[in-house]
Amino acid sequence: MMYVAFPNLTNEERLAGLPNLDLKLVQFSPADLVRSVEGLELKNAKLTSIVERPAYVVETAQGKTLSVFADTGDIADRVTAESALAAAEAFYRHSLNARSDDSFDVSMVSASVTQATVLFDQWTVSNSLNPHRPFYKVQFDNSEGLHLYVSTATGQVVRDTTSHERFWNWLGANLHWIYPVQLRRYPSIWHWVVVVLSTIGVLSVLTGATIGLMRLRLKRRYRDGDMTPYKGVNKLHHVVGMVSAVFLVTFITSGLLSMNPLGVFNAEGDCLVSETDYSGKFEGNQLAFDLAELRQMTGTAEGLKEVRFYQVVGEAHPIGIDQTGRRMLREPSSRLSALVERATGDAAAVCDERIEVVGQSLLTEFDAYYYSHHGSKRPLPVFKLELDDLDRTWVYVDAQTGEWIFSKTATQRVQRWVYNGLHSLDFLFLIERRPLWDIVVISLCVIGSVMALSSVVLAYRRLQKRRKRDLSRNATGRLVQGSG
Repeated sequence: MMYVAFPNLTNEERLAGLPNLDLKLVQFSPADLVRSVEGLELKNAKLTSIVERPAYVVETAQGKTLSVFADTGDIADRVTAESALAAAEAFYRHSLNARSDDSFDVSMVSASVTQATVLFDQWTVSNSLNPHRPFYKVQFDNSEGLHLYVSTATGQVVRDTTSHERFWNWLGANLHWIYPVQLRRYPSIWHWVVVVLSTIGVLSVLTGATIGLMRLRLKRRYRDGDMTPYKGVNKLHHVVGMVSAVFLVTFITSGLLSMNPLGVFNAEGDCLVSETDYSGKFEGNQLAFDLAELRQMTGTAEGLKEVRFYQVVGEAHPIGIDQTGRRMLREPSSRLSALVERATGDAAAVCDERIEVVGQSLLTEFDAYYYSHHGSKRPLPVFKLELDDLDRTWVYVDAQTGEWIFSKTATQRVQRWVYNGLHSLDFLFLIERRPLWDIVVISLCVIGSVMALSSVVLAYRRLQKRRKRDLSRNATGRLVQGSG
């Protein structure tokens, strides 16, 4: 789990699978897009590519996702198995080109599409994929055992897995998270299974640690001068248990609390400062750029992969994205600075009352709540805004574009330490000094494994003794009956 993440199409992988976006092929402007989806409340939009064609992908406030081809204005309302196969093959070809991998000839790699669409399988359990269900699964006969999942809503590749990821995740995440698809497809049941088992685990470790502490003698030692009365595996279990007790209790308890049992980390206030409050409602007329404006604001530089439209304080802005995810800014820096200043000043104007920004700072380095780790890459610099709402919310805003990145209430900041701190050991003094983090985590995992294995051995021996005792009693009973 430390080195092979659960299958997920990262932003870098997604961009690598796209062709360079040629704005000269775009004949359907954002203004035309707004008119074509009239009646739908847009949440966000981007200009990207689907099967080598420029296309707008929009998400509505109702959670619906749809795509509109930007060269013709046609709505991609029917994704066939053939188009899904073409999308997957194009994605694979561009991914290889991005890696500069000349050892593969795409034409020599066969691919097949699952005709019956996949609604839910082991690698598509994430709720974030719900707008794209069902999927076409395209399987490639290559050395990686690549599977690509194509959305039937937009025709985009939305998930990838390899045989390497699938193998190690059966030994890692699927066991650790109790993630078999037969259970995970029922979120409420899965939630309570994890909560109940975690609670049993906490109680088991606490009772074991209590008994172990009662049997431990640091001053008045046992006759042989040892601090433990046990020998062999029993002694190993006792000593390792005492050494790892605190770690085991905090690890299992933090895992339990990550499930937010009984809503212990829910926000308390009636007023929640959200991204919608900050950016303003996405109004269609704000997106009404013509093609000349779009090309002027994003440019036509080589390497442009997509154009993302974001909104700050009711004002929409297009931003170009290259293959690495770097923002290709075309707006004057003075205009962006004014935008950010305006956005931060209006961030707290929500809930029919004025919530003030009581603290504002510019971060050029990561802090304890805003950092990159576990494959996530976050931009710098950012503004940190501290609000005086009921939940004492902190908001992180991109200092270059004014975009909302994320927020944390006071309760969520506690959860960050309870879960990311105690469970994943996300402490800056460790993660900024890798491989120190790796050494600490692996060492604790080894100690935990020894503890678990010794527990299994002791449980097996206890069951064997009980079985022998039961067999002896049965044999004695038969002899007594025979003599009678």
